[in-house]
Amino acid sequence: MATEQTFIMIKPDGVQRGLVGKIIQRFEDRGFKLVALKFTQPTKQLLEKHYADLKSKPFFPGLVEYMSSGPVVPMVWEGLNAVAMGRKMLGATKPAESEPGTIRGDFCLDVGRNLCHGSDGVEAAKGEIALWFSPDELVSWADHSAAQVYEKPPVVAAAAPAGGAKGKGGGKEDKKGGGAGGKDDKKPAAAAAAAPEDAEKAAKEAAKARDKQMKAAIKEGGKKGVELEGASDMGGLEFFCTSVDTPDGDMEMLTESVKAMNAEPDESAEERKGGAGHIGKMIFSAGSKQLIMVAYVPEDKQAKVSAAEWMKDVCTSVNGRVVGDATKGYAVGEADGDFDKGHFPIKMKDTALAAGIAYLKSKGCFPDTADDSDDEPAFGDDAFDDL
Repeated sequence: MATEQTFIMIKPDGVQRGLVGKIIQRFEDRGFKLVALKFTQPTKQLLEKHYADLKSKPFFPGLVEYMSSGPVVPMVWEGLNAVAMGRKMLGATKPAESEPGTIRGDFCLDVGRNLCHGSDGVEAAKGEIALWFSPDELVSWADHSAAQVYEKPPVVAAAAPAGGAKGKGGGKEDKKGGGAGGKDDKKPAAAAAAAPEDAEKAAKEAAKARDKQMKAAIKEGGKKGVELEGASDMGGLEFFCTSVDTPDGDMEMLTESVKAMNAEPDESAEERKGGAGHIGKMIFSAGSKQLIMVAYVPEDKQAKVSAAEWMKDVCTSVNGRVVGDATKGYAVGEADGDFDKGHFPIKMKDTALAAGIAYLKSKGCFPDTADDSDDEPAFGDDAFDDL
């Protein structure tokens, strides 16, 4: 059973109101395992890195000022679907939209004092954990209640010791493993003989997994096409910016996903797919190291928006680059993450998505909406849902 880690931070208002214990209790009661925790006064420099994707927002200076006004409690929690479930436990960013039973739904009223921050994706969690904690601050320990939380308790692989065995000096482990003529001489030879078969098996499994992921990416693209078609019909919009999850930063998968969005729907099929070929769109996918983007503009809309110029403008917002030959109808771009500088692909995606919509607005192809005074990105994965 796969587990993941998420980053949760109790903000200054949560600390000042004495809710630290209650919030921790919620995660412990749910069954998550605490891996790291500290009580700290964050610097503005650290917070600027943490909220780097919001730097262009008018509320950014006030956000940093407030978050550095008092101590915070950053934490790492581990468990099944920790990121998604952690977000659900926190509730909607805006307390007025949070359901009773969630932390925000039970304990707060104002979006500017919404108690906690929670990672919005697995890759974002990795970046945020690396930003706030050093590796030696993450504690690996056996939770003896796991068998009561999970039907099949997750297995946490032990980390390999740094540098492998005790080294060239011929330490105790070297002798036990057998030197020349030692007891275990045959084991390395057997392992070497098995290596080609293991490599071939691993390659087949990897190809099978990729094929499965590709099918899932195409399926997600088909469903997204239907959503875009419906949103366009209801809102009268000709252009959209959104993202897909399954490609996970793989350009080939993202390309096929976009093709599935644009495919003509099979009206005889049980489930409608595609149907968004008449809609201009920029689609984003954040991986562990890169943000990738595809812009598509149908021929009848290229007089309004050029895919090449659109992509060039968006790439500028995330220090990215246009890949290959871009045309008025189709363009591809990519941007590299840099964890040391606080540039996480999952957060870069929100910056690029906002830039894509800003470009459409400059061309009169997207309606102006009120800017949210929130500490989350104004445009999320499904911005068109708010229209």
